[in-house]
Amino acid sequence: MKAFLISLLLAVLVAAVPARAGGWPDRELQARIHDAVAAGLDDVAPPAEVVAKILTTDAQGRPVSFIVGCPICEPVLEAFKAYRPQRPTKLSPEQMAALSQDDPLLRTAAVGRLVRDFVATSVASAGWTEAQRKDWDERIHRAEREGQRQLRQRQAEGVDAYQLMWTCKMCDAAAGGCPK
Repeated sequence: MKAFLISLLLAVLVAAVPARAGGWPDRELQARIHDAVAAGLDDVAPPAEVVAKILTTDAQGRPVSFIVGCPICEPVLEAFKAYRPQRPTKLSPEQMAALSQDDPLLRTAAVGRLVRDFVATSVASAGWTEAQRKDWDERIHRAEREGQRQLRQRQAEGVDAYQLMWTCKMCDAAAGGCPK
């Protein structure tokens, strides 16, 4: 009985610890990524047909440019899903062509470049202290490791859309948006 009560107490204590202390989700990080991408999309205003191409899914309905379960991909994906073009685009013809690629790997790399810029703009304008910047950097790299783990897991499960990916481009992008 004593062992049972200790196990129960440990389970309650573990459940009471905020998710960030032990893993995912880090809601604050995900919200900042989502907001950075949403603001960036509002600024550059990609046309609806480009966004539709970015949101392409495979035969099972999984997004081909975003890793299911990735703590960075998911808020980026949600920002793209929620985006509605309101005005003419600021994207260059080269950016439009890259984001509209038929090859999902090339298209995903182009999306990653946008996300990197969106995150960099958000971080630069945050007015953080050096300690806050360091905390962000550590958190984003922890999320990046989890995203890469999710990619490997989906590859092991045989998800076709992810088989040719070497790395999660959204994770690379978010980490690349953190000035050193």
